[in-house]
Amino acid sequence: MKNSIFIFSLLFLGCELDRVTERGVVPTIKLLQGEWIGVDLSNYFHIYEEKIEMLENSLFNFKITKDSLWIRASREAKGFKPISLRIGNSQFILMTETEAVNHRTFEYTIDALSLNDAYLDTNKIFVMGNFNNWNRTSHPLRFDGIRWSLTLSFPPGDYEYKFVVNGEELLDPQNKFFKANGLGGYNSIFSFNRAVSNELRLWKHHWGNTSNKLHFIVQNESKDSLIHEIMINNQKLSPSYFKWIENNEQPSMSELSVNLNNLDDGVLRIYSHEYGSGQRFLENQTIIKSGKPL
Repeated sequence: MKNSIFIFSLLFLGCELDRVTERGVVPTIKLLQGEWIGVDLSNYFHIYEEKIEMLENSLFNFKITKDSLWIRASREAKGFKPISLRIGNSQFILMTETEAVNHRTFEYTIDALSLNDAYLDTNKIFVMGNFNNWNRTSHPLRFDGIRWSLTLSFPPGDYEYKFVVNGEELLDPQNKFFKANGLGGYNSIFSFNRAVSNELRLWKHHWGNTSNKLHFIVQNESKDSLIHEIMINNQKLSPSYFKWIENNEQPSMSELSVNLNNLDDGVLRIYSHEYGSGQRFLENQTIIKSGKPL
C-alpha cells in the first residue's frame, strides 16, 4: 500500500512539474522596428500559474504582464527571427517577422483652408482613414502658425484617408492620388510595400507517398544568399528531418526534402529571408496529419 501511494505521488508530482500544454500554434508575430506589440499567450498555451520567461535576445526587448508577452524589435532586427520562450519547465520557439517602420506626415496649409478666420488656431483639423476605423476626431493635426500637421507610423499596407476640416470631409490637396470610395465620393490614398519580391519564391513541388517525404522548391533570382528556418508547431524542426538539395543545372533553384515519418501532427512552417538585410522574405505553411500533408 505504501509503495502504491509513493508511486502515485511521483506521478502526481511529475504532472505538476510539467502542467503547460499547447492550445494551438502561435502565428508568426508581426513586428515593426521600435514599436511594442503584444501577444496574449493564453490563446495558445494552458499556462496555469507557471512562470513565463524570455531568453535574452539582443535584437528585442521583452515585457511580461500576467499572460501577455510584449515585444519591441530593435532597429537591427530584420526579417524572420526566432525567439525562445519558457513557461514553467517547458521551452517553446516563437517566430517573429520584423519590418522597418514607415512614417507619413499629414499636412494641411493655411492656403488650403476654406474657413480662414482671424484666429487660425481655432480651426479644427483631423485626419481619418482605414488606419483608425474612420474615426473623425481621434487624430487631430497640430497648428504651428503656418500649417497643421501630424506624423504617424504605419505597417506595410494600402491606406485611404480624408481630412476633416471644421466638420467637412475633404481630400488631401497635396496628394494627387485618390480612389472611389463606393459611396459616391473619393478618398486620398497611399501605400507602404512589404519586404517581398518576385525574385524569391517557395512552393510545394511533390509528395512522395512511398518515401513519405514532402518536397519543396525554393527559387532565388537574386545573388544574395538566404537563411531558412523550419518549424513544426511551436518548435524548431530537428535537422534530421530535412535535407537541402542543390540544383547544379539551375543554381537559382534548390530543393528542400522533409521526412514526415514520426513527425507530430500540426503545422509545418518554412521561413526564408535574405541574409544580412532581411529585406526580402516569405513564409510557407503546410498542415501535417498522420504523417501526410493536407
